[in-house]
Amino acid sequence: MIPTVNVDGLAFIEESYNKNGTAPDKRTNMNIETKVFNEDCTQTLAGVDLNRNYGFKFGEGASSKVECENGGDTYRGPSAFSEKET
Repeated sequence: MIPTVNVDGLAFIEESYNKNGTAPDKRTNMNIETKVFNEDCTQTLAGVDLNRNYGFKFGEGASSKVECENGGDTYRGPSAFSEKET
């Protein structure tokens, strides 16, 4: 048995899978701080990539400092462990 720690995240993945038949390839936080959305930065693209929000070598490699840059796939967040999910 494996306990579920992030119930909201699991519900999001299940809902996406039921709609599209695939799990989302990007894991982001659900608490989006961006207040202004436009065609380049939508609510779907906004958010922190939780895989890049850890402290080990934070900010190195292909992570972005800017939310929604590169299609929103690489935003690491304002600081290491800034998201409660990490």
